[in-house]
Amino acid sequence: MPDYKTIDEARFEMDRREREERMELLKEHKKKFSKERVALQKICEEIGHERGRYWDNGLGWEWHYCCHCDAIMDMNNYYA
Repeated sequence: MPDYKTIDEARFEMDRREREERMELLKEHKKKFSKERVALQKICEEIGHERGRYWDNGLGWEWHYCCHCDAIMDMNNYYA
């Protein structure tokens, strides 16, 4: 019978290494599009964001996303 804990640990370790490598490979790519996204969100903010999807992270924070540019807006801590 295989040692499932060892298999689980090996899989978790492999998944962690895969995530780290993916993040490193995509770092420049994400940086490029992040600049474009920020510029687009700034333009949208000047025009006026519109409330879209609602999100509650379950840790006391809730917010809406703009339905046009996906910027976070109206962030609120309901425990504060």
